[in-house]
Amino acid sequence: MLKKQVLEKAFKFLQEIEGTKTYETKKVADKVMAEDNNGIGVSTIYTLDEGYETALLDKDGVYPVERYKTKKFALIGHKKWTMWAKDRKNKTVVKLGGFGGIVRNEEIKLKRLPFNIIK
Repeated sequence: MLKKQVLEKAFKFLQEIEGTKTYETKKVADKVMAEDNNGIGVSTIYTLDEGYETALLDKDGVYPVERYKTKKFALIGHKKWTMWAKDRKNKTVVKLGGFGGIVRNEEIKLKRLPFNIIK
């Protein structure tokens, strides 16, 4: 139980630190808006807790899908996920967990923003 409490405090501390930074200071690549990418947004940033990561944004939430060791690989991954998300097929992704396995990976079916809302 003590381990969980320590991790919760550490996570809260990281959230507070992260909260002082704007998206613009954390981003690695320009965010791809859902309306420009067939209803799925793509964001790649640097986070204090997990490092470089790409997340997909749909109607219901934000899902980290890939993490990288370097900015160079993050930029490559951002382009890859932008192209992947643009495909019109229904998509299922693995939302990455974190904190050494405390938060588990979870399979998510993406829900694209409807075009009548986007346009």
